Amino acid sequence: MTPGIHLNLLAGVGDSATGAQVEIAGVKLRTGSGYTLTLRSNPMVLADDVVGSSAAMEEIVFLPAGLSPGAHSLTLTAQTEDGTNLTLVQRFSVGADGRFASVDSPVGGVVAVTGETLARTGAPESAVLMGLT
Repeated sequence: MTPGIHLNLLAGVGDSATGAQVEIAGVKLRTGSGYTLTLRSNPMVLADDVVGSSAAMEEIVFLPAGLSPGAHSLTLTAQTEDGTNLTLVQRFSVGADGRFASVDSPVGGVVAVTGETLARTGAPESAVLMGLT
């Protein structure tokens, strides 16, 4: 299995931004290293934890209430077992009504992993894990 991280805003255009779920996951990460999910435009850390002995992480976090209309992004950072830094960014925008006006796909290199599935989603890792190859 190749190291990688996964970031997915589980919402679409027209959905309420308040409380929207964000799924993050990673495999073959450096045990004891930190991973962080940051919401921008006004930076706010939504997840900040340490990779356990399994060298993997999986978490659901929620967007806060009161996001201002306009462009925003989510940035997930983590480190592979060999110390390589991984970063994924997913951009979205919020309209004046507090609903998503756009939701882009995460930006990063795709890691080709086959035969494995994510425990929570059941989706093939090749479809959702992102990182550096």
